[in-house]
Amino acid sequence: AGLDRATAGSMHIGGADLGKMSEGQLSIWRARQVGVVFQFFQLLPTLSALENVVLAMELAGHLAPRDRPAAALTALARVDMDGHAAKLPSMLSGGQQQRVAIARALANDPPLLLADEPTGNLDSETAHDIEMLFRELAASGRTLVEVTHDRELAAASDRIVELKDGRIAGDSVAAELAA
Repeated sequence: AGLDRATAGSMHIGGADLGKMSEGQLSIWRARQVGVVFQFFQLLPTLSALENVVLAMELAGHLAPRDRPAAALTALARVDMDGHAAKLPSMLSGGQQQRVAIARALANDPPLLLADEPTGNLDSETAHDIEMLFRELAASGRTLVEVTHDRELAAASDRIVELKDGRIAGDSVAAELAA
């Protein structure tokens, strides 16, 4: 997501050389090109669920200001949280906060979605629904990078890169996994 700088080599995403961007350019690039689902939500506690999603749109300059609340409500509806739009994060369960964080990550329709244990705080039915949403997004051409310890969840992926002690321990594609 361009949050850290490479200490060696270079990082190119969608034709953008992240190493050559200033912090300001990276911030704008990230807001427009990347949706990030943090493991621990990172919702602003003084903003409602709706306002947390709208803020992501404001930072990216996505849509006209008057159109953002309706689009944010649509993003919340995609994760079944539109009925909780006016609630502060402290009024929501951990799973509900996670779904708001997912809606926020999807708000700007980014081509790249990075998700760190996005279903870890969800019950199994809701986790399944979110994974189906992610599969739908990937099938529509978005790139989804998901970090998980759940081998069953990973098995549904097109590619699995396994890390051990910070190093790549395995790299498999769906055809190899099926065999």
